[in-house]
Amino acid sequence: MYVELQALNAGLLRILVGRRGGAARLGLPVPVAEQLERLKPEELDFIAATPVLLAGFEAADRPGEADRIGEAPPSANPYRIVGGPIELSSGRPDGEPRLNDAWSRAARLFTASLLTWLWKMDSRDHLLIALCVGPGGRPPALSVPVIENLAVAATEHLRVRFGDHPRFWPDLIRAARSRDDKLRDLSRLAALPLVLAEERARSTAR
Repeated sequence: MYVELQALNAGLLRILVGRRGGAARLGLPVPVAEQLERLKPEELDFIAATPVLLAGFEAADRPGEADRIGEAPPSANPYRIVGGPIELSSGRPDGEPRLNDAWSRAARLFTASLLTWLWKMDSRDHLLIALCVGPGGRPPALSVPVIENLAVAATEHLRVRFGDHPRFWPDLIRAARSRDDKLRDLSRLAALPLVLAEERARSTAR
């Protein structure tokens, strides 16, 4: 299970740093996003090994539109999506800019993989879902056709977890560059109390 979790985190990081602007698009402050985009693949591997899921979803107000899901071209750097900077189009009816390129298609593929993993884990281990995903944790009733349709709208609401925390991502990036084993361990384990804090906040809001 941990191997799958690590692979999902690596997939998220691929989306975050695959194109300039990707990390900020998914909820990281611009200065933090720029630091993340400068990390080496082995430093991103360190972040991917954080023992909680680093991807999440914001609340959906309305379904988004989508283009066809496609495969991103291969790259010598496994965290790099081939192409130029992210380009925005204003094709959404509400006038909100929309990503419409290889990055967007790669994000939809990742979202479909994430939903499939949540579906599989929900039937296997509810406690792990609560730990890894946090509040709102359990996904709706899913099936292959539902995932195919839901991935399109859900991609519009894909976000990094703890993106608004002032220290989590900056500390994780600093630890990824460090050779201090204690610092590296502590920075990844810092996600666990944040998950518990999310759960407490959700319980209080009920």
